[in-house]
Amino acid sequence: MSYLANIEDTIVARLKEALGITNVDGARGTWQEVMAGLFSLPGVRVVYEGSDFALENQLEREDLSFTVLFACRDIRGAGRDDAYTMLEEGRAALRRFRPEVDNVDMKPFVPTKTLFVGGDADKVVYALTIKTRVKRRV
Repeated sequence: MSYLANIEDTIVARLKEALGITNVDGARGTWQEVMAGLFSLPGVRVVYEGSDFALENQLEREDLSFTVLFACRDIRGAGRDDAYTMLEEGRAALRRFRPEVDNVDMKPFVPTKTLFVGGDADKVVYALTIKTRVKRRV
Protein backbone atom coordinates (compact mmCIF):
# COMPACT_ATOMS: atom_id res chain seq x y z
CA MET A 1 0.00 0.00 0.00
CA SER A 2 1.31 3.47 -0.81
CA TYR A 3 2.32 5.84 1.95
CA LEU A 4 -0.38 8.29 0.76
CA ALA A 5 -3.07 5.63 1.21
CA ASN A 6 -1.67 4.89 4.68
CA ILE A 7 -1.80 8.56 5.64
CA GLU A 8 -5.36 8.90 4.31
CA ASP A 9 -6.42 5.79 6.25
CA THR A 10 -5.02 7.21 9.49
CA ILE A 11 -6.91 10.48 8.95
CA VAL A 12 -10.14 8.52 8.36
CA ALA A 13 -9.60 6.44 11.51
CA ARG A 14 -8.82 9.53 13.60
CA LEU A 15 -11.99 11.30 12.44
CA LYS A 16 -14.20 8.24 13.02
CA GLU A 17 -12.97 8.07 16.59
CA ALA A 18 -13.12 11.81 17.29
CA LEU A 19 -16.54 12.42 15.72
CA GLY A 20 -18.15 9.17 16.80
CA ILE A 21 -19.55 8.44 13.34
CA THR A 22 -18.81 5.59 10.96
CA ASN A 23 -19.65 7.39 7.71
CA VAL A 24 -16.07 8.60 7.16
CA ASP A 25 -14.01 7.52 4.14
CA GLY A 26 -11.44 8.56 1.54
CA ALA A 27 -12.76 9.91 -1.76
CA ARG A 28 -11.78 11.23 -5.20
CA GLY A 29 -13.33 13.96 -7.31
CA THR A 30 -14.79 17.43 -6.93
CA TRP A 31 -16.77 18.19 -3.79
CA GLN A 32 -19.98 18.00 -5.83
CA GLU A 33 -19.10 14.52 -7.13
CA VAL A 34 -18.06 13.33 -3.70
CA MET A 35 -21.17 14.68 -1.98
CA ALA A 36 -23.50 13.32 -4.68
CA GLY A 37 -22.37 9.85 -3.65
CA LEU A 38 -23.01 10.51 0.04
CA PHE A 39 -26.43 9.08 0.88
CA SER A 40 -26.20 8.87 4.67
CA LEU A 41 -25.67 11.97 6.80
CA PRO A 42 -23.72 13.13 8.67
CA GLY A 43 -20.75 12.13 6.57
CA VAL A 44 -17.10 13.01 6.14
CA ARG A 45 -14.84 12.47 3.13
CA VAL A 46 -11.05 12.87 3.01
CA VAL A 47 -9.61 13.96 -0.35
CA TYR A 48 -5.87 14.05 -1.16
CA GLU A 49 -5.40 17.35 -3.00
CA GLY A 50 -1.77 17.09 -4.06
CA SER A 51 1.83 17.79 -3.10
CA ASP A 52 4.72 20.17 -3.68
CA PHE A 53 8.17 18.55 -3.94
CA ALA A 54 11.78 19.52 -3.25
CA LEU A 55 15.07 17.64 -2.85
CA GLU A 56 17.11 18.17 0.33
CA ASN A 57 20.34 16.23 0.98
CA GLN A 58 19.25 12.93 -0.58
CA LEU A 59 15.78 13.28 0.95
CA GLU A 60 12.65 14.12 -0.96
CA ARG A 61 10.61 16.72 0.87
CA GLU A 62 6.92 16.71 0.10
CA ASP A 63 4.30 19.16 1.33
CA LEU A 64 0.99 17.27 1.34
CA SER A 65 -2.46 18.83 1.26
CA PHE A 66 -5.73 17.10 2.15
CA THR A 67 -9.26 18.47 2.16
CA VAL A 68 -11.76 17.06 4.61
CA LEU A 69 -15.40 17.53 3.57
CA PHE A 70 -18.00 17.60 6.36
CA ALA A 71 -21.65 17.15 5.36
CA CYS A 72 -24.71 17.45 7.62
CA ARG A 73 -28.42 17.31 7.06
CA ASP A 74 -29.75 20.88 6.87
CA ILE A 75 -33.51 21.27 6.71
CA ARG A 76 -34.42 24.97 6.64
CA GLY A 77 -31.12 25.95 8.27
CA ALA A 78 -31.54 23.66 11.29
CA GLY A 79 -28.28 21.80 10.64
CA ARG A 80 -25.98 24.79 10.97
CA ASP A 81 -24.99 24.09 14.57
CA ASP A 82 -24.39 20.38 13.83
CA ALA A 83 -22.16 21.30 10.88
CA TYR A 84 -20.17 23.84 12.91
CA THR A 85 -19.72 21.38 15.77
CA MET A 86 -18.53 18.61 13.45
CA LEU A 87 -16.14 21.02 11.69
CA GLU A 88 -14.68 22.26 15.00
CA GLU A 89 -14.31 18.75 16.45
CA GLY A 90 -12.70 17.51 13.24
CA ARG A 91 -10.26 20.41 13.18
CA ALA A 92 -9.34 19.82 16.84
CA ALA A 93 -8.78 16.09 16.18
CA LEU A 94 -6.43 16.76 13.26
CA ARG A 95 -4.52 19.72 14.71
CA ARG A 96 -1.00 18.48 15.54
CA PHE A 97 -2.02 14.92 14.56
CA ARG A 98 1.05 13.00 13.41
CA PRO A 99 0.34 9.57 11.91
CA GLU A 100 2.98 6.87 12.18
CA VAL A 101 3.74 5.75 8.62
CA ASP A 102 6.57 3.34 7.78
CA ASN A 103 9.68 4.87 6.15
CA VAL A 104 8.25 8.41 6.28
CA ASP A 105 9.44 11.23 8.54
CA MET A 106 6.26 13.24 8.99
CA LYS A 107 5.46 16.56 10.66
CA PRO A 108 2.14 17.00 12.50
CA PHE A 109 -0.86 18.19 10.50
CA VAL A 110 -1.72 21.87 10.51
CA PRO A 111 -5.26 23.01 9.64
CA THR A 112 -4.88 25.93 7.22
CA LYS A 113 -8.36 26.87 6.03
CA THR A 114 -12.07 26.26 6.54
CA LEU A 115 -14.57 27.07 3.85
CA PHE A 116 -18.30 26.78 3.17
CA VAL A 117 -18.40 24.89 -0.11
CA GLY A 118 -22.11 24.54 -0.70
CA GLY A 119 -25.33 22.84 0.04
CA ASP A 120 -28.74 22.01 -1.31
CA ALA A 121 -32.28 21.54 -0.02
CA ASP A 122 -31.27 18.98 2.59
CA LYS A 123 -27.52 19.19 3.27
CA VAL A 124 -24.72 21.64 3.94
CA VAL A 125 -21.02 21.02 3.23
CA TYR A 126 -17.93 22.60 4.78
CA ALA A 127 -14.29 21.94 3.91
CA LEU A 128 -11.21 21.88 6.10
CA THR A 129 -7.76 21.99 4.48
CA ILE A 130 -4.94 20.32 6.41
CA LYS A 131 -1.27 20.23 5.47
CA THR A 132 1.83 18.37 6.54
CA ARG A 133 5.41 17.87 5.41
CA VAL A 134 7.02 14.48 4.88
CA LYS A 135 10.58 13.47 4.08
CA ARG A 136 11.54 10.22 2.40
CA ARG A 137 14.88 8.82 1.28
CA VAL A 138 15.17 8.77 -2.53
